[in-house]
Amino acid sequence: MGNSTKQAFPYVPSYWMMNQPFDQSPELEGKHKTDVIIIGGGYAGLSSALGLLEAQPGLSITIIDAEHFGFGASGRTAGHIFYIPPAGLVLQDLSKQKYLSDVHFARQIVADQINKIRALLKEANFDWEIRDDRVGAVARNSFELAGIRWAEKLMNTIGYKSYLYEGEAAMARIAYRAKGYLSMPTKTFHPFKMILALRTLLERQGVNFFEDTPATNVQNTAQGVRVMTPRGVVQAQKAVVTTNAYIRQNELKLEPRFPKAGVVHTYMIATDQLSEEQMKAISPSVEDFGDASITFFYSRFHDKRFLFGGVDRKSEASIDDDRREKSFRKLHAELISRFPFLAEIPLYAAWAGAFQKTSNSVPLIKRASENSNIIFNTGYSDNGIAGTLFSSRLMPTLVLEKNYDPDALRYLSLLEKSRIPLRGVLRAGVGVLGAFLRNLF
Repeated sequence: MGNSTKQAFPYVPSYWMMNQPFDQSPELEGKHKTDVIIIGGGYAGLSSALGLLEAQPGLSITIIDAEHFGFGASGRTAGHIFYIPPAGLVLQDLSKQKYLSDVHFARQIVADQINKIRALLKEANFDWEIRDDRVGAVARNSFELAGIRWAEKLMNTIGYKSYLYEGEAAMARIAYRAKGYLSMPTKTFHPFKMILALRTLLERQGVNFFEDTPATNVQNTAQGVRVMTPRGVVQAQKAVVTTNAYIRQNELKLEPRFPKAGVVHTYMIATDQLSEEQMKAISPSVEDFGDASITFFYSRFHDKRFLFGGVDRKSEASIDDDRREKSFRKLHAELISRFPFLAEIPLYAAWAGAFQKTSNSVPLIKRASENSNIIFNTGYSDNGIAGTLFSSRLMPTLVLEKNYDPDALRYLSLLEKSRIPLRGVLRAGVGVLGAFLRNLF
């Protein structure tokens, strides 16, 4: 493990942005008028515009970003899409048909919307490397094994087809000591290529884009909202606020109070390209995986490189947090402890990103109570990329007030009521403990 402290970290804004040239939009200057302004050019912002234009073709939409599109968490993710409903839903008593029906509804409606966007981008001939895949959760001790045994039952109950491998079968899927391995469905994709695909598709539909344009103030007006930027002003009927953790750098002033959420940083490193034998020395099945431990680590194979992430910590969403060497050293040491031979493999990239995390792990998707012309669509963490893409289904109901979608309203109602239930946590604990005791005896 000694070599892990000697490696220099090749810091980049994001692995996914490397070798991906793109034309940056100009900064917004002067006065501008639009039907809807979207603040933030990540998945939530772009998919919001997509949904609004589907519901009302010809709608005038402007999207601004303080840096460039995909600068924040959207461009720094590992590139997995899961459509597991929020914990507040899956931890309910699923032996009751009402709760089980709610969970199946939430899972299926999100999956359907993601497949719809996938088909739309395919029809437009965009290559964002999307594919159906599987990812594993590794249990390295008996308690973790009990945890993934409980998780297997839960995943299959909610319709998320999963398979549990134990003993030698687990070791055939991961190349370090493991007692269990839970294989679950996912979709993998290239995060920044998807940003570029969505942006290009929206440009073709007349959406106006401005980068290097932080919103500094959002004011209520008789006609809707006024958004101030350093060199311009936008008058709009509605504003959709999708900016994520890096909002703190922009010092955005909102007349309605911005919903409270914590900021968390996660860190990732990528190795140089590996041989087929080296990749199989990590995972004989060459399948992405994560450790089901208290400190969670996750991985991704891409372009013959091994991407490894984790060491989540509360942060201030600053450049210093993006390049916090102590966190990268800890992450690299964890990598080498699992796969010692990687100590000799140079690192290709090291990057980090901040995201917002709400107290109940539910995204903030609602109209501002002080002004219904301002809609919040942010706070994605555990709900992840699937949630941001699904917001394309929700925005027409929230923004275009005459375009009510009963399924969208039902989903929003479930989110609003979603709280991590104490009884659900206790049931999970009892389930894990029971599986642990059965393993002992």
